[in-house]
Amino acid sequence: MRHTVGVAVFEQECPVGPDDQQWADGTLDWCRQQLGRDGLSAQVVVPTDEFFPDPTPTTTRDVGALVARVCRLVGVSPSLITTGHLNDFTEEEVFQARIGDPDLELTGHLRTAAGQIFLDADRILAMTPVTMVAFISHELCHARLPGDLVDLSRDDEELVDLVAVYLGMGVFAANAAREFTKERSGNWGLRMTAARLGVLTEEMYGYALARYAIMRGEANPVWAKHLDTNPRTYFKRSMAYLRFVDLD
Repeated sequence: MRHTVGVAVFEQECPVGPDDQQWADGTLDWCRQQLGRDGLSAQVVVPTDEFFPDPTPTTTRDVGALVARVCRLVGVSPSLITTGHLNDFTEEEVFQARIGDPDLELTGHLRTAAGQIFLDADRILAMTPVTMVAFISHELCHARLPGDLVDLSRDDEELVDLVAVYLGMGVFAANAAREFTKERSGNWGLRMTAARLGVLTEEMYGYALARYAIMRGEANPVWAKHLDTNPRTYFKRSMAYLRFVDLD
């Protein structure tokens, strides 16, 4: 006799496919090996005035202050970062990192001739507050990767997304994965319009954050309430699945 699959069973299904699940599990384990266990005890950063007490940046100086704050959060020295107006530099002074094929460029990832990560203040000022933090943290996490960071691939970008999750910036990354109109109170509220951002999908962020929570020994993390509806749904489904498969 064929049995009907109930809602409880559906909720225990993984929201990502086996290949993506295996990649996320392996990459987070890699993060633990390469970056140490500090990420498992770090405070998960959420869009509240506790972490971001200043108003939304409106000037280049404000952006610099925000970059310095995110540097502290992800453990990157500010000396590795240059923030400014892109059109104030020559092509020799600031260049765009390339993905494997020299004819392909990695949009948004800029390096100075000295090897510093370059952040274009004009581009950041055009972003919404949550996207600002997600973008800055992603770019800074390039500095946490071992080895040569200039010759990049798409897989490296996905790796950087999970490095950001492991270092406590996953709520911002997940909420910026797909923009949509919404508002929250406080200086760091979210207001977005429909457009895909980033490399990983909301489903992948939901699963990765659940796996991260399990690695941290958190069954019902308080920070998850700051996830937007879609990533929070995928997070809850992933948590149910991970409990079901009884991960150690």
